[in-house]
Amino acid sequence: MKPILILLIFTSSLFSQNKGEINPTEFRTIKTEFTKEYIENYTDEFGGNPWSKPFEGCSWYCGGQIDSIESSTECNYFDKEKIITYNIHDFDYGTAWINSNEDNSKYVEYIFNRNSAKFTEIVIVNGNVKSDSLWNEYSRAKKIKMYINDIYYNTLNLKDIKDEQVFKFKPIGAKTLNNPKTKNKEKQWKVKFEIIETYNGIKSNVAISEIYYDGDGHDNE
Repeated sequence: MKPILILLIFTSSLFSQNKGEINPTEFRTIKTEFTKEYIENYTDEFGGNPWSKPFEGCSWYCGGQIDSIESSTECNYFDKEKIITYNIHDFDYGTAWINSNEDNSKYVEYIFNRNSAKFTEIVIVNGNVKSDSLWNEYSRAKKIKMYINDIYYNTLNLKDIKDEQVFKFKPIGAKTLNNPKTKNKEKQWKVKFEIIETYNGIKSNVAISEIYYDGDGHDNE
């Protein structure tokens, strides 16, 4: 009984200090509007397109490991275009995850490998930013509840803009979330984003172009 009580106190203490609402600490401008000629003539040695996110040097993804991504809408079709969960994490501003109106809740959940590097930033590109018409067509996230291992962690307040919105945290990873005395360290860990409030578009379906991570990229201790 005593070890269980200690674990409950530890878990409660860990998450209670983070509960609340936070705003982006940084906005990064991205380019999403291109001429037809530019798109047709675009070349990329890595097989990208004009909307591909550029990376410079080694990023968090040098050591970050995401095993899978799940969502309330695994697959959907809009105007014959196949919308899949992984659109939200394909480093392509030209694709978006769009929820189904049949969803009881609107969420995306990232399942991290136990050995993944810790992250210190979450970067969100709100809405469908490929064009102004798509931006206006779909609703955008206004408030997102963030859960870590199914425990409420924070509420993210998003602006109704096309920029990358950067949220910064103390390092989050497998070893920072588990009591060293427990046996849970071998398990995967997960981060869930639940949309609870939106900016209205023409359609009620909510679009998010990207949610990705940043940090040292090597440290999982």
